[in-house]
Amino acid sequence: MHRELPRGRPFRIQRHLPIGAGLVARVGIPKGARIHSWAGCRILPRPSYQSVQIGARAHAHDPAFLNLLNHSCEPNLRIDIAPRTVSALRDIRPGELLTIFYPATEWDMARPFRCRCSSRRCLRWVRGARYLSGRRLAGRTLSRHVRRLLRKRASGSA
Repeated sequence: MHRELPRGRPFRIQRHLPIGAGLVARVGIPKGARIHSWAGCRILPRPSYQSVQIGARAHAHDPAFLNLLNHSCEPNLRIDIAPRTVSALRDIRPGELLTIFYPATEWDMARPFRCRCSSRRCLRWVRGARYLSGRRLAGRTLSRHVRRLLRKRASGSA
């Protein structure tokens, strides 16, 4: 179920965060709400520091939204690849940083980093789903291409 939001962007760019720039909710966003469409963004054949992997060899470059989403091991958003939208995984409060779980879409990241989200499920080091066990990914909302690559790895053909 996707809930409708009031007209206008439910988020704003926040600069000068300890992690750089990011997106922050301007209004409360209910669970399931679609908050952005990235249809029409540029698709790259290789990853860049700010792209989002949307297929085995496809990476979305959307500087106005996707590129500004920060990582959290307990995210509040998910990237829905087939409809090219982003939706809320849970209710989001006004002022809350908008985050995604990078390994949900990224198999092998162009620029890994040390995670400082301090959640109870924190990975500590974010490099992509390729480097995580099935146990570490259990219960996560993963993209189809990541699930396919995990099955391939489990069968020994990756």
